[in-house]
Amino acid sequence: MCSPATGADAAGSQGSAKPSANRRYWENNGATVPNSGFHLSLIWDLMGSMAHPQVSLQGPGQAIRLSPARAFLVYAYLQALDLLTTLAFLLARVEEANPLVRHAMAWTGSPLFGLLLVKTAALALGWVCWRTSRLRLLERANYFFAVLVAWNLVCLLLGLARAMQP
Repeated sequence: MCSPATGADAAGSQGSAKPSANRRYWENNGATVPNSGFHLSLIWDLMGSMAHPQVSLQGPGQAIRLSPARAFLVYAYLQALDLLTTLAFLLARVEEANPLVRHAMAWTGSPLFGLLLVKTAALALGWVCWRTSRLRLLERANYFFAVLVAWNLVCLLLGLARAMQP
């Protein structure tokens, strides 16, 4: 049930005076965060952050940084790409190199369910990073998984090239 945002609700999480990670990010970077009028917990917070600018330039010579919600969405997107590229190279008969993922696939008896188990855990960790304002860790994970997806594509191409040889 939604109610008008007043007092602590306007500042962040419902019933708490502590502002949300997204609100703190924008307030710390000098941006004004308009009062949405309603607070619908986590989903509303995520949706509200999509209406705000997606990046912040910290100053001359500084890096452009995504908002916490955007960083988490990029993280989730990269997890989905990793899942899909891993499934593709497994179909091309390329073996999984990560022992944790191999163990999960063996434990569940299915590559798909093993990967889904690992990706669910990864998304839970990313969500914790987002909600606890560990943006730098989430950004580093995004860089890592972007490289990992590229590596998966290279492995897929090599596996397909090997399969085409007589």
